[in-house]
Amino acid sequence: MPEQPVECRARLREFLAPCRRHGLAVTEVHTARVELTPVLQKLVMDVGAVGQAGHAHEANDLALAQKDVKKLVAYSSVSHLGFVMLGLFALNTQGVEGAIYQMLGHGLSTGALFLLVGIIYERRHTRMIDSFGGLAKVMPVYTVFFMITMLSSVGLPGMNGFVGEFTILLGTFDINWVAAAFGTFGIVLAAWYLLTAVRKLLYGPFNPANQNLKDMNVREVIIALPLVFFFFVIGLFPNLLFDKINPATAPLIEIVQTTGLIAGR
Repeated sequence: MPEQPVECRARLREFLAPCRRHGLAVTEVHTARVELTPVLQKLVMDVGAVGQAGHAHEANDLALAQKDVKKLVAYSSVSHLGFVMLGLFALNTQGVEGAIYQMLGHGLSTGALFLLVGIIYERRHTRMIDSFGGLAKVMPVYTVFFMITMLSSVGLPGMNGFVGEFTILLGTFDINWVAAAFGTFGIVLAAWYLLTAVRKLLYGPFNPANQNLKDMNVREVIIALPLVFFFFVIGLFPNLLFDKINPATAPLIEIVQTTGLIAGR
């Protein structure tokens, strides 16, 4: 089966992947009504939280081994969505709201990354990281967009990636500190391989084959600029989203608290 085009992957990540997590959140509303013994309640939540943290960690390990930049971004995306699941399994206000926020932020940053990967693929017809190097010399505008988007995906404070991950970790720590520790280590791993990709693509030894590459044109800048703009808008003003998310998650949390599903309560 042929691989999906990069632009198709960008659209899937930006719009369809969050829909799957939304479906799980709706399912949680119904499963929260099931009465379980306190011991079994805590076991279900702990196993789910640690399992999702391990899932994110495994995706990071796969991303570290990639030589194809598109596959690296894809496994990075899987890792970020593992964080979404981690927040949903926390079943508390911070975890669930952070998961929804992360879905929205993930759609922006990962969609932008696939877009930027498609731009260099269109010029070189290769996605191998080793085929590039020193792109900052010939594509300065592209370098700015790629760097900002990578920092957004890493979770730099002040950008969209930070708020969701931090809120999820706060919610997870309340129910299982081991899962929160796994998640924190996963963030460090993600920063490692994403920034390593930046170093190799943009600032590594210059590859003469890239000498005649053209920088981003006006059309590509117009497409990428709104995404970068919203990185900062929702990163600096998170309440723009949280004020909308809270009324939607409050009924779920109320059901959870009423049925006593939150461990230790």
